Amino acid sequence: MVNRGAVVAILALTLWMKVKGHGRLLVPPSRASMWREGFNTPKNYNDNQLFCGGFYNQQSHGGKCGVCGDPWQGPRDHEAGGKYATGTIGATYSQGQKVTVTVAITANHLGWFEFRLCPVNDMKVRATQACLDSNLLALADGSGTRYPIGSASKRYHVDVILPSKVSCSQCVLQWKYHTGNSWGTDPDGRGCTGCGPQEEFYGCSDIAILSRTQPTTTMPTPSSSPFTFTPTSTSTTTTTTTSTHSTPTTTCNPQATSCTQSDSCAARAVTADDIVSSMWCSGNCASGRCKQVLVCVDP
Repeated sequence: MVNRGAVVAILALTLWMKVKGHGRLLVPPSRASMWREGFNTPKNYNDNQLFCGGFYNQQSHGGKCGVCGDPWQGPRDHEAGGKYATGTIGATYSQGQKVTVTVAITANHLGWFEFRLCPVNDMKVRATQACLDSNLLALADGSGTRYPIGSASKRYHVDVILPSKVSCSQCVLQWKYHTGNSWGTDPDGRGCTGCGPQEEFYGCSDIAILSRTQPTTTMPTPSSSPFTFTPTSTSTTTTTTTSTHSTPTTTCNPQATSCTQSDSCAARAVTADDIVSSMWCSGNCASGRCKQVLVCVDP
């Protein structure tokens, strides 16, 4: 007679083995992982398990998944309105820039990465997969859009090119990890390891992309006396600079401290409507001016 408990245990072990592949998007930091990079955001200790609720759950919904790795049926904790979608911009880039994306794979299941981009410009609006699919990012080496990974569990650094005509105060960058270690069958009937549906992982980062023609904010040269900075907004169509911020004028000592990054910085915890402050930080953090105004971190 078959031991029913043993069968259940074997099935549970099989399911665990099926979903043990894990990974997380670290640069730019995903909504789930920002806290690991020093941001004051909710902590998701399972940030390497955004796999659509698991392979079997995803397939039970026709292969569908939330754009940030949440189960298709919900809850969508990592999309707009969810507890991890705080409205915090993780990094600021420029149109057409080559960006190094860092992904930590903690349990390797082979396969490949893809990266997509959706300009949303409203933290209260969810990005759609159709929008993300319209901006599938190319690899910087010209080899295509899919980055095949080896068998190592490590941090992978992938160079991609941002679209040359997309700028945004808030874009969603999506990481997709399509694993490839399970036997499956393609639609044409070919069977192989890595064929057919496979387990998938996702992550979403909130980034800003500046226009190449967008004016930069010029600051006074460092001196021994304090100076005053008031964030302002700029426009590419007029020469008039008007303030849209209620942020009070901040006075600080430009020689009080310096940043650890020597070439480029971005502002920590800058929301989508505070892009000018992010521009100021990017231009001045590296020179060691006024770290008290904004906390600057590596982009």
